Amino acid sequence: MLLQCDITIVIGCRNIKQGEALLGIFRKEGITKGKIDVMKLDISVMDSVKEFAKAVREKYPLIHYLINNAGIMFGPYVETRDGYESQFSTNYLGHFLLTHLLLPRIKDAGKEDDMARIVNVSSCAHMVAAEINFADINNRSEYITGWAYAQSKLAQVLFTNYLEDLLRREGAFVQVHAVHPGIVNTELFDGSYLKNMAPWLPAYFFKSPERGAVPIVYACLSSQLEGKGGTYITNCEVYPPSEIAKSTELQKKLFDFTKDILKIEDFGKK
Repeated sequence: MLLQCDITIVIGCRNIKQGEALLGIFRKEGITKGKIDVMKLDISVMDSVKEFAKAVREKYPLIHYLINNAGIMFGPYVETRDGYESQFSTNYLGHFLLTHLLLPRIKDAGKEDDMARIVNVSSCAHMVAAEINFADINNRSEYITGWAYAQSKLAQVLFTNYLEDLLRREGAFVQVHAVHPGIVNTELFDGSYLKNMAPWLPAYFFKSPERGAVPIVYACLSSQLEGKGGTYITNCEVYPPSEIAKSTELQKKLFDFTKDILKIEDFGKK
């Protein structure tokens, strides 16, 4: 969908060959516009995020859209190389760091009448989370994989709302959205109890990846959203997030907590 807009898309992925193969698939489907640039990225590893961001900054002076889309769900307890629970690291921490590192380029791309956009792909699961467990962010003491997933998705929405307010106060021409793409038939559900019990279910009741991409592209490109950041979007409509996601106190607490653990002093500055 984005390629059809004749833009350059940078894909960060762990498997370069798989990423490059996408362009061949799209060309066979008759999409002749746009360009794909595939770069190495493991979003769960902070050094990999830094290397990817450096490569992008060196090659592209302007970034009009950042889609924070990587995600995992319902796996066993695993700690990343940096010592963080894998869902929290992959779904939230890596995207926070990447946004920080690319934000100067995003700000440079934004215009008053055509704002740059940051899209955090979240989930309705954020509504299940009642808190952020700051005292045990990895949930080592009592690990429940579904709760850990919900916490990571709540963190995304909290970050979306805080960053939107921060950028608005700075006068930056950048808006931020959180998107729930729907229940999509991807590898994300491979470890879920539901899919193991009824493996036929996704094909009949889940969205296709193509349909799941629609609200993400909508958040990037829709003129109806121009100047209306800080929104939670599902099915190309704006809906209220959970009540806890609206807490400005919790938004700031999480933002400061994340800056501290990632050792970020001046968020989003050159």
